[in-house]
Amino acid sequence: IYIPVFSYLLSKLGVDAVFNLTLGVLIAGGCVLFYLFAGHNGGNTLSLWMLCAVKLYANMWLFALYTLYWNFTDGYFDILDAKRLFAIFSAGSAFGAMVGGTLVTMLIGYIPIENLFLVWAAVALLTAPLLISLRKTCAKIEEDLTIDETPVRFLSEIRHMLTTLRQSRFVRTLAFIMFITLSVTLVCEYQYMNIFSDTAKIEAKAQMNSQTPDKASTPATEQDKNHIVETISAQKLASLFGKLGAMASAFILLVNLFLFNRLIAWLGVRNTALIQPLVYMGVFAFFLLNYSFSSALAGFFAYQGIMIAIEQNNQNFLFNAMPTAVRKQMRTFIEGIAEPLAVALAGMFLLIYGK
Repeated sequence: IYIPVFSYLLSKLGVDAVFNLTLGVLIAGGCVLFYLFAGHNGGNTLSLWMLCAVKLYANMWLFALYTLYWNFTDGYFDILDAKRLFAIFSAGSAFGAMVGGTLVTMLIGYIPIENLFLVWAAVALLTAPLLISLRKTCAKIEEDLTIDETPVRFLSEIRHMLTTLRQSRFVRTLAFIMFITLSVTLVCEYQYMNIFSDTAKIEAKAQMNSQTPDKASTPATEQDKNHIVETISAQKLASLFGKLGAMASAFILLVNLFLFNRLIAWLGVRNTALIQPLVYMGVFAFFLLNYSFSSALAGFFAYQGIMIAIEQNNQNFLFNAMPTAVRKQMRTFIEGIAEPLAVALAGMFLLIYGK
């Protein structure tokens, strides 16, 4: 439901108005969520469906803000400028992820978790002056062709997107590539997460046994021991992912600043698109030959490192090559529908064959 509506709004209002609307929703949504989680809902405990709805809300904006940001950026840079500057913008995103994670780690020790929703709203509010300044000081390379003088109808916009998808081989190919890439990515993520989880449990059991070597296991205490193992393993996983996430962010930052542009100049956009499939071929061969912690590390960096630093940046170039009149809508359609469909397909595959 969200993606067709978002695409329709881009055509009806333009990316600038949608950006304003998005910031308003983020500010209001952060305040409402803070109100709910702070206990101002009449003393009632939040139900499971409400928690799931908040998770869905957060994931929706994860996709939407990424798509909206690059739709906004595409209006100011052509393909030549994109090859020089998009890597720097991506480096800024990587640095922002590092700062955001650090900020959460620092704040969580001093403020309740629900206050982070207010931080979310405050960041959205602080974005507004910067957005206004950019519009006043920077000129777009083109008029916003998503706005037409004739009325735009919702169903007509959907038909127009589907027609473009049917008639353009480039758009179909790009959508298919992104669909397959993300499907394989999620299977890779499942594999390394499974290995990391098993390794953490083994280390937790060893740590617990080393601390209480003289106590025999009895049925009465087995449940307590399992609880202790789960607690220790969760702590170990959190620590591991914190370290790996920091290293991956540093890797992305360095690649975007010093390597990616040279890679594009050397290989070109089309050949660079082959890097991620080749990396995944090597990673899955590693899984088959040596299903261990080292192959899990390779899988983690194939996804959290190579894909974000190289593949997603290269996809931005491919989107920038689309016709201007349909670029924003098709990017929204592909990232908002093709990718979630890949998530659903990979999830079904793992539910059936994951055991």
